[in-house]
Amino acid sequence: TAGRFTVRFSLNRRPVQKVWWGVALWDDGPEPDYAAFNEINFGYTTDQSYEDTELRFESARRGVFVSERVNLGVDLYDGNFHEATLEYDAVHVAFYFDGELAEVITNPEVIPEDPMDFILGPRLVTDGAPLSEPFEERIDWVLLEW
Repeated sequence: TAGRFTVRFSLNRRPVQKVWWGVALWDDGPEPDYAAFNEINFGYTTDQSYEDTELRFESARRGVFVSERVNLGVDLYDGNFHEATLEYDAVHVAFYFDGELAEVITNPEVIPEDPMDFILGPRLVTDGAPLSEPFEERIDWVLLEW
């Protein structure tokens, strides 16, 4: 229930269709409808109105969550590799981008305490139609630290 998870990733052209890309720690939670989920993630669902330099950084504990809009100042869809880190423990959740602290969450109500799975994106979240153009989230390497 604590650790540091770093990935080196790149994205190609932003798709028009609804695709989630990112990196997440996730647990369905104790309820059958997943309403009490636990999560820490960075990423984005591409059909929304954020600029190509922005993404979401989120943390959830048993269904209570916060979602922060983060502008990183670089085009995320230009094919260049970047390093991103999710770090958390009982008192904070932090997101680092290319070695710099981008955002931190300290509200204990949204910091997960349950074990979670490590998930690498992307996933298509439209009506099931195939992508009209290719989209890649490439992962070069992953470093997990406890």
